[in-house]
Amino acid sequence: MKVLRITLMVLGVVHILFVGLGVIVANFADADNLWARLLLTFLHPIAAITILALVYIPKPLKPIASAAVVILTINIVADVVVAALIASGSIKGDWALPLYFSVTPTIAIVYAVLVLRSDDELYDAEQ
Repeated sequence: MKVLRITLMVLGVVHILFVGLGVIVANFADADNLWARLLLTFLHPIAAITILALVYIPKPLKPIASAAVVILTINIVADVVVAALIASGSIKGDWALPLYFSVTPTIAIVYAVLVLRSDDELYDAEQ
């Protein structure tokens, strides 16, 4: 789990840099759909900050890990929906790009679930 945490630290920093770039160019991008722009300027930064908070807090509490799972799941679902809309021709853009933005959150969900499970195992061992 330590290797996964260190990997996510690096991926989280790279992810937030790409998200920051996405926020900067969101107003100039070809995403003419309001929902696609909101995804770029609102949901992606929240997910990126959530990933960094999850891995840089030395021992994240159960509520933080649970909230991270919810936020990152919403982010991934939104990315998949936008990718499907682009692939169907409903909105303009590159259909694979939203899926690239969901790779790091998917790995972070795995880490958060492992954190939640390890807390349960520690809690069971204490009783």
